[in-house]
Amino acid sequence: MQPSPSCGEKQSLTERLNQARPLYAEATTHLETMESGEFKEALRKAHQAKDTYESARDALEAHNKEHGC
Repeated sequence: MQPSPSCGEKQSLTERLNQARPLYAEATTHLETMESGEFKEALRKAHQAKDTYESARDALEAHNKEHGC
């Protein structure tokens, strides 16, 4: 399949990744300042942000492989 010069799906996946990246970075940085009572919840949120980021990254990589974008 030939890559499209302006692939809307790739743009959408890239935006999703660009939105997830700073949220993941913020969540992990936030862990450094947590009190012990708040740490568990912050860690859960950091794991959730990581999962979201990795899912976005994997979807973009798969799209790039499949479509040659």
